[in-house]
Amino acid sequence: YQCEVNDIEKFSLNREFDSIIALFHVVSYLTTNEKLINTFNNAFTHLKKGGLFIFDVWYTPAVYNLQPRSRIKKISNKNLDVIRIANPELIDNKSIVNVDYDIIVKDKISNNFEMFVEKHPMRHFGIQEIKLLAKLTGFEFVKSEEFLSGNTTSDKTWGVCFILKK
Repeated sequence: YQCEVNDIEKFSLNREFDSIIALFHVVSYLTTNEKLINTFNNAFTHLKKGGLFIFDVWYTPAVYNLQPRSRIKKISNKNLDVIRIANPELIDNKSIVNVDYDIIVKDKISNNFEMFVEKHPMRHFGIQEIKLLAKLTGFEFVKSEEFLSGNTTSDKTWGVCFILKK
């Protein structure tokens, strides 16, 4: 078992693998067609014949049906309180949701606060779009399913896992 950490669009290992796995919406962070095609081509290059490219993305039917909403998450332990506020914005005609995160960390011992701001542009995809990307880059579309459960996708399925074969 070997783990490599690198840029999915550009890595070059001069090796082929049985599978390339990009989970937790890595592909959704690729917001341009050029980056997507480069990534799919790069995955194809690094797979053995019959190898699998497995990834999950935000699913367009669910994005439009469920509509991204502002959310607050809080976690605490004996030393810290952490609050994360997510504010999404749908970008029309680009299949992108810009998610602005405000993260507030309170040190319970010193009573000091720190605030972090992050911006996450997330692209969402439909099955036909992934099938087209697969065809353009030499892959065979194997299947799509709800991430983790394996259920059939629907307009309530936020995360969809795709399996492509070289």
